[in-house]
Formats: sequence, structure tokens, C-alpha cells
Amino acid sequence: MSSPMSFQRRLPERVYYVASPTDATVLVAMDVQIEDGYVKWFDTVKERMMKLGRVVEDTQRDFTFEREGGGVYSFTPLTIELYEQEIKHRVARPLMSYNSLEDILRSFEETRVQNW
Repeated sequence: MSSPMSFQRRLPERVYYVASPTDATVLVAMDVQIEDGYVKWFDTVKERMMKLGRVVEDTQRDFTFEREGGGVYSFTPLTIELYEQEIKHRVARPLMSYNSLEDILRSFEETRVQNW
């Protein structure tokens, strides 16, 4: 794909589910930016930044990269299904009642604002 150093963009979705087969500390990402050879994002409590080794997949919907030094990270736009299957059981205070995906997105964004 493209060279990590020349690859610059901001992922368009508000909240992503982040999966990694070797890193159980990742879960959600907001304000995902790829620039100057790094992938940066906010989870609900801190900013994360990883050196980009190579881009594995970059589509309109998904972004997957290999971190320099190892580890693969996949970003998928958050859906209600992903929240229910992958996230809800892993957060300290899961959103138990919601009417739409917008409610879930807003909850993550509000948590981020409260922690920052």
C-alpha cells in the first residue's frame, strides 16, 4: 500500500471498534488520525499513539495496520451489533438502555469529554 511516512488522513467515523489479536487493552477509538508515520486516537480515557509499520487494509469502511515492532490493529465503524457482541461486556459501566446507535456514540463521546 502507501508508504507510512507519506500516508496522512483522518478516519471519517465518530467511533470505531478496535480489535487486536495480541493487545487486549484496545477497544474503542475516536478522532483517529494517521500522520507522520503514526496512528493516533482517543479511547475513552487517554490518547494512544502507535508507530505505523505498514497498512494492511484501507477501505471506505475499515482500516487495519501493523504496528512497527509487531501487533495488528483493526478499526471498524461501531455498530449496535459490535457494541453488544464485543464491547458491552468489557466496559466498566456499559450502556444498558439505548434507542439507537446515536445514543451509543454519544455515550462514548461524553465519557471522553468527562475524562479529558
